[in-house]
Amino acid sequence: MKIVIDARTLGSKPSGVGIYTFNYIKELIKTSLHIILLTDIAGSEEMAFLEAAHIEIRQFGVSTYRSVQVLGYFGFVKKQLREIQPEYFWEPNFLIPRRLSGYKGDVMITIHDMFPVTHRQFFRWKYRWYFKVMLKKTLGYTDIILYDSRETKKAAERFYPEARKKRNYVQYVMLPWRDQEGGEDRGDDRVLKETGGKEYFLYVGNMEKRKGVDILLEAYEKYRKEGGTIPLVLAGKRREADIDKRIQRLVDRYREVTYYGYVSDKDKQALYEGCTCFLFPSMAEGFGICVLEAMNYYKPIIASDLSIFKEIAGECLQYFPLQGGRDRQIHQMSQKMFQFRREIDKKAYDQVMERYDPERLGRELAQIIECV
Repeated sequence: MKIVIDARTLGSKPSGVGIYTFNYIKELIKTSLHIILLTDIAGSEEMAFLEAAHIEIRQFGVSTYRSVQVLGYFGFVKKQLREIQPEYFWEPNFLIPRRLSGYKGDVMITIHDMFPVTHRQFFRWKYRWYFKVMLKKTLGYTDIILYDSRETKKAAERFYPEARKKRNYVQYVMLPWRDQEGGEDRGDDRVLKETGGKEYFLYVGNMEKRKGVDILLEAYEKYRKEGGTIPLVLAGKRREADIDKRIQRLVDRYREVTYYGYVSDKDKQALYEGCTCFLFPSMAEGFGICVLEAMNYYKPIIASDLSIFKEIAGECLQYFPLQGGRDRQIHQMSQKMFQFRREIDKKAYDQVMERYDPERLGRELAQIIECV
């Protein structure tokens, strides 16, 4: 049985969706499925891994980011599907801007969040319009929907009642266990030299207001002004110019603040492993894989009290409330930095992480593909 997977989010610097896709592909290659990957380019370490595993990868040949480029890329996808005619085409990034005419198999998508309609303030009107229209069109020719959480499923069916009529499954993001990712070969010299053996708060994620980075920066500054001494390490893609400027101001003011920008998976794991406490003040989250990655290293975690975090991690996290406005959010988070519990319940962490076991989740997805 053939399945074609759109792996464009793995092409160069993998996004969260890209890592979600990569982890599932690593499990699916253990099955009898014949997997073919489509991508714009194949320049990442993850793509090199899959190529070394003898997975067929077909490239568009041009890096694809903007909407006009995406339309061209999906012309390439459409042509490949008409030629290959697999039983399934899986689009993990869930928006398909062109009807895949000429393809006779089933279309499966993964919906990761509904933020452009549930948290409109974080998106420009053009993208909100694009998302709304394209998701409706995509659902029109989708056969199977995977959701990364019950919360995402609830939101999608609220705004798009037609989604209830599709075959659908909640397929959580899987968590790679520590011993799967390279033993002691973790991190580069700079990360290990600058962070090794030192205490530090850590944030990993995109640098944007939706992730609460502006709240984090102001809370940390308040923490320092009130006598806090633990350094802060930030890692993630630059997404918003004003957040970038705020980070630079904080770095200039406090030599204990370090910003690495986008880091490789090995460097990211090194940062998790060495941190004192992980900070994740997100304002809107479809899943929150960073929370589970930090739990994988048994780290204390301070997080905003989003309901999605309660769904995926229960009471293992140390929450601060989002209610009460911006000033209260900043105050509550800064106080948590002073008061966080260093000792965590490892048994409770293990019980949570078992839900995201790669072998089990990979087996579940294979059964969905093979049995539908």
